[in-house]
Amino acid sequence: MHLATFAIGLVALFLGFAPAVEAAADLGEDYFGAVYSVSIYEGGAGLTPALLFTAGFVALLGALPGGRERTVPGPIVPALSVGVTLEAMFSTFTMPAEQEAAVGWIMIMVLCVLQSVIALIAYFVGRSDPGNR
Repeated sequence: MHLATFAIGLVALFLGFAPAVEAAADLGEDYFGAVYSVSIYEGGAGLTPALLFTAGFVALLGALPGGRERTVPGPIVPALSVGVTLEAMFSTFTMPAEQEAAVGWIMIMVLCVLQSVIALIAYFVGRSDPGNR
């Protein structure tokens, strides 16, 4: 589960280059229907994929061997994942009317929810395992 959380964070980090927002470009009559798009990093929302990667990297510590005691990430990973998911949803809901979410932002939203669910499951399964205490 921790490796899946890390993989989702890594994919999200590179999806930051995908188009996040599309809007109609008002360039005159010669460019009828022109659309401009902005990537996640270019549009200033780069913190979302960066925090998804951070949560995944902290979760990776739970999958690595840790000497005498195994390192368990604890509630940090689900807290980061759920926080980023809420931030991404609020950003989507407050998007201006002339803009619409592009494929990159939609994929980031899906990955946010997926990482949150996996992180929460990994946290609660890890807490119920007596060997991890």
